[in-house]
Amino acid sequence: MKVAASLKIDGQSIVMAYARKRWESAMAGRTPRERLLIGWGTSIALAIVIIFAIWLPLKESQTRLTRVVELERKNLATMLAIRRELKAPATAAVLANDSSARGSALLVTVEASARTQLNPSRLDVKLDGDSGLTIQLSNIKLSRLLGWIDSTVRGQRLRLEAATLRSDNSLLSGELRFTVAEP
Repeated sequence: MKVAASLKIDGQSIVMAYARKRWESAMAGRTPRERLLIGWGTSIALAIVIIFAIWLPLKESQTRLTRVVELERKNLATMLAIRRELKAPATAAVLANDSSARGSALLVTVEASARTQLNPSRLDVKLDGDSGLTIQLSNIKLSRLLGWIDSTVRGQRLRLEAATLRSDNSLLSGELRFTVAEP
């Protein structure tokens, strides 16, 4: 291909010279009106090919990517809001040493970690008095649950008081009760 492109005849490449010769031989013996109609028809056909084979697929791809970017921006905004929410109540609770604020911060933290790590189909986290949490969840894997319990007990200084679980085709559902461990 490089060889053909580098060869020139009267300042034109061989391919262009060949295309021009084919066009001129096709137009030989035609009336000016026929040449005009063929020229316009070729231009319109070329425009249609460019629109449907190049421009529309690029436009659809751009639209799809724009939607993906917007969705990712919304997800990022949500994650940043959750992050601020998780940091602010926890910090305020530690500074104020308020048990209800501490419980609310613990509730938000445990719920967020359960949603991200366990990915349950149903999750309900409730405060149980001043120093306890009750968690109802469904459709989770045992290995994920055990890892999450371990990280939650260590990271949040909680103690697992009771667990009522039932198995449905290798997925677990049930209730967990945590209390705040004494330091």
